[in-house]
Amino acid sequence: MVPRKGEGGSVEDCMVIMTMPSDKPGPLPEKSITLSSLMAPRLARRGGVDEPFAWESREFLRKLCIGKVG
Repeated sequence: MVPRKGEGGSVEDCMVIMTMPSDKPGPLPEKSITLSSLMAPRLARRGGVDEPFAWESREFLRKLCIGKVG
């Protein structure tokens, strides 16, 4: 298995992982993953109110995943 680094993003209730192969130019392939049994405060939809610490929780998980070798 070739180690790869990735970038993380967020789309509603899932996280999108984009791997960055070093040998191929072009668009990054995306892989959507779901973390089961993860309980975190929810971000509100437009015009709503976030649950306490929702943004901080999302950013913590995002930073934990960015740049990891998989």
